[in-house]
Amino acid sequence: MISLQVMTLSLAALGSLMWLRKNKPRTLVPIIYACALLLATMPSITSYLRRSLEWQTPKVVGFELFSSLVMAFISWQLFSACQRPM
Repeated sequence: MISLQVMTLSLAALGSLMWLRKNKPRTLVPIIYACALLLATMPSITSYLRRSLEWQTPKVVGFELFSSLVMAFISWQLFSACQRPM
């Protein structure tokens, strides 16, 4: 549940970076979109891990939690970089 909330907040932060911020550096735009794509496909990734690789629930939850925290950190760093004057 916590990883889903962190993932949702990360996706919301990336969404605000994509559409609301006008002063984002050009070099960060592909990174922002790649992170948003990764977050949007996370349910498919975890489904693949569960079914194809036969990961057990604790391992999948650990992966979700770790990846959600990493994406939250990346989102925070991108948001901070877009707040700096160009």
